[in-house]
Amino acid sequence: MRLKINNIGKISNADIEFNGITVVAGENNTGKSTISKVLYSIFNSNYHSEEYIAKQKIDRVNWTVFNALRTHSSNSYDHVFRINRNKSFMQFIEKLLSYNGNDDGLLSEIKNFVTEKTNDTDFRIRESNVDEIVDTIFTSVKEIQEISNKAYLTTRIYNYFRDLFNEQIINIKSNEASATLTIKGEIFSITFSERKCTFDANFLFTNKAIFIDSPQAMDIYSSYRGRNAFFDSDPAISPKSYIASLLEENLHDVSGDDVVGKTISEPKVDRVMNVISKAVRGYFEDNSGNQGFHFSDGDGSIYLENLSSGVKSFLIIRKLLENGQINDRDVLILDEPEINLHPAWQVIFAELIVILQKEFNLTVLLSTHSPYFLSALEAYSKKYQVVDKCKYYLSETDGSSTTFLDVTDNPEKIYTKLAKPFDSISMIESEM
Repeated sequence: MRLKINNIGKISNADIEFNGITVVAGENNTGKSTISKVLYSIFNSNYHSEEYIAKQKIDRVNWTVFNALRTHSSNSYDHVFRINRNKSFMQFIEKLLSYNGNDDGLLSEIKNFVTEKTNDTDFRIRESNVDEIVDTIFTSVKEIQEISNKAYLTTRIYNYFRDLFNEQIINIKSNEASATLTIKGEIFSITFSERKCTFDANFLFTNKAIFIDSPQAMDIYSSYRGRNAFFDSDPAISPKSYIASLLEENLHDVSGDDVVGKTISEPKVDRVMNVISKAVRGYFEDNSGNQGFHFSDGDGSIYLENLSSGVKSFLIIRKLLENGQINDRDVLILDEPEINLHPAWQVIFAELIVILQKEFNLTVLLSTHSPYFLSALEAYSKKYQVVDKCKYYLSETDGSSTTFLDVTDNPEKIYTKLAKPFDSISMIESEM
């Protein structure tokens, strides 16, 4: 897999190859997170896109029908709202969208439904308003049907990029930006200009990306467990909080009754859990509605919000595994995962990343500033024999834009860059 980026965020151009674990190192504010956001946005805006668009259409028609009925109903808002969420009502909405190209059938279906509601005490619709309601619903459904799925997907893709980049997608020195993702010869390309985008793709995305940029998602999960904490887009929250909110959605259990899938993945999960237990041992528990973690080493149970950031870093991975959210060939993106970990736990987390990649054949993208973490990644990639699946990049900036140098054959260049602060300290000490 290969990602090329031009004039997005801080990046002038980048050409990044992914074959297993890809490490990007460099100074702060040089565009490392931009690569993560671009990769995440491409994957997740396209993942299960057909199902997503179908649901959006249903929700839109549902809202239109509800408003049309509510406007001409003598019953209360809450009463009508409860009715429009029942199963038969939703089946009617889905049926309306099935009349694509059959205007007579669509119109007849709507008229029969609305006429029926004139005698329904749940709605109490006046006969004199039937034609107006029918026309409103018919027009809305036709508008939705006449727009192509590609147009809807274009909007979804743009919204992902807009929200993660806080509406500053294009480099300030340019008027146009682009990204191209190539997977096994198949190409997805996207171009941005003046608050809009165009894209072209000749394949479907069958895997999702998971973006972990801070342990904050554990707090959101604990506070909003069991309900939607955020909607797809909320400009009132920062991009960093938005990423955490998207990750929080992945912390919920989706494994269900997939006995076969669970049985196949269980040995892999166990091997990864063994590494996690080197740092954190215990189990999740729900005590009177408060989600916590019970430590098996005698520290008792602590609410998730009160755990240290380092512990949360491991528990996020654990929760994703327990809930069946990490699957073969998924994409795992980690933004400076070592930042909340002391050196000993950085080494354990490096092993965790390597074994996760090996067991689930993941595509892993991570950025780092830590020589401990980087060295541990190199050591464990040798131990678990995945050296040939590791790529290393170093960011280089002129102050306003960034490019990335492939240093896979010479990762010492990264250590040299990371060691510069120590050289400065030595110079200070020599002057004393």
